[in-house]
Formats: sequence, C-alpha cells, structure tokens
Amino acid sequence: MDIGLGGAFDEPVASRQTYEKIRGAGDATAYDDVIVDISAMPRMVAMTSVAVLLRGLDLASETGGCVNLHVTTAESVTADLAVGQGSLRDQVSFVRGFSGELTAQTTKDLPHVWFPVLGESQRYRLDRIHQMLTPDEICPVVPFPSREPRRGDEIIYEHRELLFDTFQVEPRNILLACEYNPFEAYKQVFEAMDRYRRALNALGGCKAFVSPLSSKLLSIAVLLACYDHLFGEVPGKRLKVGIPYVETATYADPVQNLDDPYELYSMWIRGEWEIVAETTTDAGRPDEPKV
Repeated sequence: MDIGLGGAFDEPVASRQTYEKIRGAGDATAYDDVIVDISAMPRMVAMTSVAVLLRGLDLASETGGCVNLHVTTAESVTADLAVGQGSLRDQVSFVRGFSGELTAQTTKDLPHVWFPVLGESQRYRLDRIHQMLTPDEICPVVPFPSREPRRGDEIIYEHRELLFDTFQVEPRNILLACEYNPFEAYKQVFEAMDRYRRALNALGGCKAFVSPLSSKLLSIAVLLACYDHLFGEVPGKRLKVGIPYVETATYADPVQNLDDPYELYSMWIRGEWEIVAETTTDAGRPDEPKV
C-alpha cells in the first residue's frame, strides 16, 4: 500500500492516510497471524497501523475467531540518534481516533494532563505540543531502566530548562518506564493515567494526552495504555485520551554506523494467549506478557 505523508508545508495526513489504507486493504481475520514490522516506519504510520488492526481484530473476536497480532522491531537507541532528523512540521497531529476531544466545546473546561515520553533532542516537539495542549499537569516519562544506565539522567539534563523553568514541572511528577520491556512500560503508564482518572472523576473527569517522543518500543507501550483506556475494561468513567505528535516534514540523510548494536523484539499483542490466560490485569493485559 502506498501511504502519502504529504508535502513539507501541507497539513499532516500520515495517520489519516494509514487509517484509510488499512481499513480498505481487506479482512485481517482471514489470517491466523498478522505481523507488523515497525522498524523503518514513521511513528504515526506505525502507531496508526497497530491501532487500526488491534481494534478491528478485537471487534471481530466478539463474534468468534481469534487472530494473533504481532509487532516486531529492530531497536537501537544509538542508531535512532544517528538518523538524519531533517525538519519538523509546524503543526501538531494526533493518531487517528486518539484526539482526546481537545477542541470539543462540551469538554473544554476539563483539566489536561500531559505525559510526554522523553527522548533525546525533543525540545522543539515538546514546545509545540505544550503550546497546543496548555496542560494543567505534566508528568514526564523517562526511560529507566535503560540499556544505557545514565540515559534517563542525560535526557532530563538536556531538557532541564524547558521542563523545570518553562513548564514548571514538579520533580515528583516524573515517571519511570522500562525502556526494553514494552509491557512493563505499558503498565506503568496505564496506572499513572488511571490515578488521574480516579482522582478527578469526582470533579467531572479529565483529558489525558501521551506524546511518544522516545523509542519505538515505548511508543507501542503508550499506544496500548491509551488504547485500553479508550476501549478496554475500565471501571467507571473513561478518560478522554489523545496521542499528539509532531511529524517529520523532510528527512535528512542518516549518518549511521553499520556496527550499531540492534536488539530484535517481537511483541505478541493479542490472540490465542488471551483465551487461555488464567490471570489478567485490570486493563485486560496478561500478568505474564509475551515478548
């Protein structure tokens, strides 16, 4: 499928194009296993692809049948840092179906809680998303534990002025998410979002926004957390969940070392293990996830 990303000065269309293409590509339930390799995908294409397939397969399973959905990736922090960034768009876009009702007039007075998942060199994206959301509370998510023991500290140090002087982030609001276990990171982010949901329900609720600005694994983790708050078995009033991101407009030539270490991951997102799992979390994911 050809997916148009739009020109450098056009409106961001990657998530909408991906949604439409996959929805029109055929019936995924005709297969026993569906595998999405996100190693070289733009982030919005990858997250939208997984979200559309996951929702479609979940709905199909209600009428019988069970299709396995796998997400695979070759993860390398050093290689990702060396990729030519090019230029970024001016506009903030949302993963299709995860807008958080940001502009809805009926919910405009609800508090905004923002969970930016931090990575290196993300000052511009952080600033642009912050301007759009005007969050009432910010909970930065730092990758820890990480393959590089000091990576989390270095990310905080790089963005310290923006986070603490400009955004006025409370240090106690900083969350830690395991960089190399997406299901563990999923639980940490989901539970943090759920604490705000429960605490603010008495005041009418809130809107939660999660920005995936770190690794591919953590992007899938936050997508699952948002997905389960939107569609999973959550008691009481649901969160209004959004996934804002600033896409790349033009790509520069990468400067990569062929010797950069890669870790290969395969995540079994849904399928047969859900039928036989004896214990699950409140969000519906297994206590012993498949990685």
